[in-house]
Amino acid sequence: MLTVTKDAFVQTVTINRPEVKNAVNPAVADGLIDTLRAAGEDPEVKVMILTGAGSIFTAGVDLGCLLKRNEPDNHRMLYERLPIMVAEFIKFPKPLIIAVNGIGIGFGATVAGIGDVTVMDETAKLRTPFTSLGVVPEVAA
Repeated sequence: MLTVTKDAFVQTVTINRPEVKNAVNPAVADGLIDTLRAAGEDPEVKVMILTGAGSIFTAGVDLGCLLKRNEPDNHRMLYERLPIMVAEFIKFPKPLIIAVNGIGIGFGATVAGIGDVTVMDETAKLRTPFTSLGVVPEVAA
């Protein structure tokens, strides 16, 4: 779900779910929360980079898993994990580089504005379809 690598003092975190356009599900959200917290406390990590596997940054929150309302883990994703995950990005104590390597939808656009530096491939695009989908942005969840 996440690939984490370190090179010298740089930790790169890659959302690695290309089969669903790197959509964020409960496991990815938990992984991002844990990784941000651990890297924030790790004296060897001076900079973190967030990117997506393949040619897509992230399609945002995995709406397919959220539609499965009878699964408590998915309910917790929407009402508990997303606000915590976004808060961890905001309070991350080290430089955070968001490397948008393709389309960033929803959360992908939100996190691009949270990073200290955002770099985008010349073909990358951001989209915020919250209203057209009838959902609130994850920061307002």
